[in-house]
Amino acid sequence: MYTVYSKDYCSQCVSTKAYLKQKDIAFTVVNVPGDMDLEFFKSMFPTARSFPVIVGQDNKAYYDHNTIKIEIESDFFSKFPISDIMGL
Repeated sequence: MYTVYSKDYCSQCVSTKAYLKQKDIAFTVVNVPGDMDLEFFKSMFPTARSFPVIVGQDNKAYYDHNTIKIEIESDFFSKFPISDIMGL
């Protein structure tokens, strides 16, 4: 399960959530501010400079919505080598 730290009017947040839904990957959303105080968020992720921040199953934080896509795709291909997918 992933946690997506999101904010209103964030196109990258919308894109990330749509991608996770498309891949049928479970996630929860924490809206900042709203569900979490902005100062508390900053204390948890002091190097975050934009939204979304995505926390993976291994508690690793991803600070770029494209990075999580790469991570998920590479995980898929490590589980299913291209030779298996292609029937080779």
